[in-house]
Amino acid sequence: MFGLCESTLQMISADTISYPEFRQNFFKLIQNMIKHCTNGCFKLEYDRFNTLVLTILFSMQHVKPEIMEIGLETMSALTILLAQEPQIAT
Repeated sequence: MFGLCESTLQMISADTISYPEFRQNFFKLIQNMIKHCTNGCFKLEYDRFNTLVLTILFSMQHVKPEIMEIGLETMSALTILLAQEPQIAT
């Protein structure tokens, strides 16, 4: 799974305009991973979890409102999940 995510992120991270057909669906995939695969996300190695968070932050920087909104909703969901999981913060 992360092979797909990392290669897509490398492809789109040069700017916020190229490959528009991939961006929205990619960030929705990340959003669904956070919402529906929570336990798996929290069990990721540090580097992979960090990449996931940086990807969410990258989506929030987009100019296109739809993509920015996906990023904001995803970060909100992640923040709520982290607040509910006290053992992760320690």
